[in-house]
Amino acid sequence: MEIYLIRHPKPAVAQGICYGHSDIPLAEGWRENLDGLLQQLPVPQRVYTSPLLRCRELAGLLAKEPVVDADLMELNFGLWEGQPWDQLPEDELRIWSEDVMNIAPPCGETGKDLALRSGRFMDKLKKAGEDAIIVTHTGWIRTLLSQLLQSPIELAFALKIDFCGLSHISFQGRQISVNFMNRI
Repeated sequence: MEIYLIRHPKPAVAQGICYGHSDIPLAEGWRENLDGLLQQLPVPQRVYTSPLLRCRELAGLLAKEPVVDADLMELNFGLWEGQPWDQLPEDELRIWSEDVMNIAPPCGETGKDLALRSGRFMDKLKKAGEDAIIVTHTGWIRTLLSQLLQSPIELAFALKIDFCGLSHISFQGRQISVNFMNRI
């Protein structure tokens, strides 16, 4: 099974704003640099997308009817959504950053919640047994890679996953290989 993970294009939001579950449109000109990405993608059996607009717009270019799945959404940052990261309460941010897997932002979800969603999605995909393109978010991609490679989440957070970044995951029996193919 071959899986292609694409982080959504750059959204129309100021740098430094927390926007996990926020439904933000894409920045102007987002289609201008897609040629390199599109040339690297196979003809997909299926395209899956987060329901958030910043993913759905790209997925709509890749398939006539992409499958929208809420399990592909980014981490819900709760009351932090829409706030500048540097203006969040320092004590809350410190406590969360020390254990993102078990501690949620106020009214948000934990890293474990995100891991459960990504695992649930991959279970559905493995049952279908088909190659797929998935348009989603950086936190979701990092969480999935951490699970598949059985590595600590801290290592996955060190990965640079650019807007429109493409990662290819190949499942050959019990062996998994990951290739970071494209950075625009």
